[in-house]
Amino acid sequence: WYLGAGLAAAVVLVVIALPSLWTAVDDVPGQVVPTALPTNPPAATRLNVLRAESSELEVELASLPDAPRVRRAGTAASIADITDRIAAIDLQLSDPDYRMSAEDEEIFWRERIRLMKLLVKLRYAQTQRAAF
Repeated sequence: WYLGAGLAAAVVLVVIALPSLWTAVDDVPGQVVPTALPTNPPAATRLNVLRAESSELEVELASLPDAPRVRRAGTAASIADITDRIAAIDLQLSDPDYRMSAEDEEIFWRERIRLMKLLVKLRYAQTQRAAF
């Protein structure tokens, strides 16, 4: 019966305290409430953000030291595969004959960024292994 009494006391407390805690937005002085916020930014804006992120990853990749002369075959194969996939995406993004929608272009840019992040991680790991 303790559980029932405790539950009832909690409900009474919430019913009593809730109205005093609830303040309408109009009652708060100096608060500005936005009337309309865009839920989805325009496709051009999203593409520009993705392009900028891709450029940052390119700079980060270029800042890493050159690949060591002695490499693990598995790591080298993974890096080559990812590089080839990025090149294929770049080819499709830069081909003027290939017409794609803004949504498709965004998908390609997101995949390019995902692959670039993976490539940066692999190259960083490769550099760390070579340092030891």
